[in-house]
Parts: sequence; structure tokens; C-alpha cells
Amino acid sequence: MAKLLLWSVALVAAAMWASPCAYTEYDLRRSTDSCVRLKSSTECVPLQPGCVAPASVATASPRWLATLAGDGGTLLTWLPLYATATSERDALPLILMWYLGLIGPVRHTHRLLHSRWDPSGHVFVYGAQLVPYWLAVSPRPPYAGAWLWCWAGVLCYLSAMTAAFFHTPSETAAGWALVAALWAALRWATSGSDGPRPPPSWLPAVSLVAWVGCTAGAWLDASAGERPTLFGQLLYDGALWLLALLLPRPVRHGEMVSGAEMRQLERGAGGESASAPLRRRERSPPEEAP
Repeated sequence: MAKLLLWSVALVAAAMWASPCAYTEYDLRRSTDSCVRLKSSTECVPLQPGCVAPASVATASPRWLATLAGDGGTLLTWLPLYATATSERDALPLILMWYLGLIGPVRHTHRLLHSRWDPSGHVFVYGAQLVPYWLAVSPRPPYAGAWLWCWAGVLCYLSAMTAAFFHTPSETAAGWALVAALWAALRWATSGSDGPRPPPSWLPAVSLVAWVGCTAGAWLDASAGERPTLFGQLLYDGALWLLALLLPRPVRHGEMVSGAEMRQLERGAGGESASAPLRRRERSPPEEAP
């Protein structure tokens, strides 16, 4: 909880500090050290007192780092986190369905609004990685722990830069609210007395409908120049859907068995369902202590 609060305070501080300067209006590509240009104008405008120049914004948030974080996406954290922490892997189906159900509205809401209001997808994606990392408690190999610790620091830094320079306070708040919802969902999922709670049965269907609807709408509305980006997003999301399909299916709280593993167990049991002994033990009353 403390780490989430500190991250939230950093976002608020960055957004409030930058709000009077309206950095989101800067045209970083056309501006120079001696000429600040806005997206809505071709003329140079004076730099407001206390605000940093566009060149400083580009230096503080280098494009190559933002590209690495954007193209690598959530798998840069999820893969090393859950590949090395098997006891917490049960949370991954919930995280995947949460992400896939919301990434479409986060990406494409601006297409529906005349104001082009755009909830911060960067804060959303960064928080989708930070929250599972902060809630993880299982020990992991040193190489994975070092990578996750360093990458979490990079994500925290990029979160502050995004809130300061590339989104309005309300857009940042929208991205933060979705991350806070993930934190609450994971706390709920891990608070069961009989092991981790599985995702609600309706969640995959709702996530699929939301993702398909938003993705199809974006393709219909997109210009030719936007379609390569949409195609890259489609490939990445497709990999996440494939991962969700390949994950073991829940059998009961605290136990995850894939369909292939269950069939193998049944063949090894000589035709009797391998889950039958489990069911018999669950139906048998506990033995009384002498």
C-alpha cells in the first residue's frame, strides 16, 4: 500500500507542477531552443516563467526509453515476475483479463470525443506492471529480482514524466484510477482463506467483448497512417490472449491444473478420474483427534 501511495503522490505532484505550463500543447518536433511552437500554431510563443524548454522535456523523457517501455509493454514485467514466482502465478489470469478488457477503451476513447480527451495509457500500462510487482512476496532468483527492481524504478520515473509533460491532470487521474482498481482486485483475489480466488466467471467474456468492439471500431475509424500502429497493437494483444488461453485452468482454490495435465493424470490412474480421490477426500469428514 505504501508504494502505491508514494507512486500516486509522485503522479499528483508532477501533474500539478506542470499544469500551469501546458506542456501537452507543446509541439516537441517543431520547437527549438530559441522557438517554442504549439500544436495549434506555427508561430513562436514566449516561454512562460518557471517552465522548461521543449528541448529539456525531450531530454528528461528520451524517446528511445519511452519506445522501449511502450513496445515491450507489460510482458517486460509479467514474464520474469510470474515465471520465477510460481506460488503467485494464480493471479495472472485476473491481471490479463483486467488489462485486455480495458486497454481498448484506454487507447481509443479520444476517437469518440470532440475534445480528444485521452486517458493516460502510459500510466495505465506502467501501473499494470508496478502493482503486481509490489504485491508479490515470493522469493525469486537474483537475476530476475535485479531486473524487476531496476525496471520498476524506470517505470516510476516514466510515470512522473508522463504525468508532467504528456497528459493533463484529468487524463493522468483516469489512468491512475484503473490501476487502483487493479490493486483492489488483486488484494481481493489474494485474501481468500482457501487460497487465491479465481477471476469471476463473467470476466473473460466481458473483456473479450470490450476488446473486440474497441479494436474493430478503431480499425474502421483509423487513417492509413495509423494502421501500422494498430497492427502492432493487434499482434501484441493477440499474444496476451494466447497466453491467457494457455494458462492452467483453475480446479479449486489454490490448485491449478491444465487440461492436458488432467488427461495425463487420468490415464495414469487406469481410467479412473484423477480428481476422484480429491473429491472423496473433500467429502470425507475430518478425523477426530484422540
